[in-house]
Amino acid sequence: MWTGLATYWIKRGEFDRAKSTFECAIGSVVTVRDFTQIFDAYAEFSESLMGAMMESLENPDEGGDGDEEEETEAQLDVKMREFEELMDRRPFLVNDVLIRRNPNDVQEWEKRVALWGNDDEKVQIYFFP
Repeated sequence: MWTGLATYWIKRGEFDRAKSTFECAIGSVVTVRDFTQIFDAYAEFSESLMGAMMESLENPDEGGDGDEEEETEAQLDVKMREFEELMDRRPFLVNDVLIRRNPNDVQEWEKRVALWGNDDEKVQIYFFP
């Protein structure tokens, strides 16, 4: 359902809403299977968006001005940084899913502590805001 909704927003050209839908989905699923499907679709969406931006930079329109190119390059940089951050967040997100599924799983809490290291606020933020 989540990926279908995100696809709807993508087809309408509302990429921010699609991103928001993916983020909401990742934050609410309780199975690794669902997470994997959503994460993969999210990553594919991000890659295709960056690919389209790169293509537009490689094939500039006739009569286009340099300001548009600079703006596209800046947006591409932002999208690439967001994609890298998404990939870096994957182990943390999987851990969140597993703890949502079973908040009493001591091994997952130990993994969470190992992931976050000395950042005690991030370790306990899940249940103790």
